[in-house]
Amino acid sequence: MRNRLAEVLSKLLDGLAKDKSLEHVESKLLKKKKYDKTIVATAYSWIIDKINANQVGHISHPTVSKGMRIFSEDEMHIIGMQNYNRILKLFKIGLLTNLDLDGIMEQIFFFPEFPLTEDEMNFLILNSIIDVDKLSIPGSRKLLYLSDKIN
Repeated sequence: MRNRLAEVLSKLLDGLAKDKSLEHVESKLLKKKKYDKTIVATAYSWIIDKINANQVGHISHPTVSKGMRIFSEDEMHIIGMQNYNRILKLFKIGLLTNLDLDGIMEQIFFFPEFPLTEDEMNFLILNSIIDVDKLSIPGSRKLLYLSDKIN
């Protein structure tokens, strides 16, 4: 199940990076009948929880900068231009924060080759989504059960 969940999360991220709505990507995944509804719902709820946690964090800590971390030319080369554009889009919709971007840059140097592939960047982004436990909001994934329906 873990591999399937990571796969679905990755596909949802790909859809978001291509400016498609989560609902559109979710419906495509369910139409293929390759993925279980529970796995798609779990992945969908994790992404929504991350976006909501980022928004609540912004409200509860007004001193947090609303600007964006600027990458140096060396960092952009390491990330790769396609991955850089992907990060910008995910930052724009609220999935990533400046702290997430800093965490991604710290973890990048564990990879042996640069620029990173799309799958490697997905891995780093997924890591920031799964690390949403820093802030628990009402109705978060911690309170959901497998039998719960999302939507």
